[in-house]
Amino acid sequence: MDWTEVYTVDQTVLPATGYTVSDIEALNAAPTIQGLLTDSKGVEEVRKSLESITRTEFDRTRLEEVLNSESESEAWRIGEALAEYHLTSQHFCFFP
Repeated sequence: MDWTEVYTVDQTVLPATGYTVSDIEALNAAPTIQGLLTDSKGVEEVRKSLESITRTEFDRTRLEEVLNSESESEAWRIGEALAEYHLTSQHFCFFP
């Protein structure tokens, strides 16, 4: 993804730089970023680990509600997902 710098704030205690990407690049990255926001891989791993619970008397109702929830993503989560996408796709970072 080709990031374009749009602003820099470096005269403060906490410097910052803002970037943007083209609409086409954002659309191409959207499915991956959506997967990071919903943590679909993590949810599937939890579902698989819960399969053994079906043989017990443990009530899974609340766990299923949490796994099936589709709440609005907070702005910081979107920024975090973008950062993770950038670091994994451009800098070979790994997030367990």
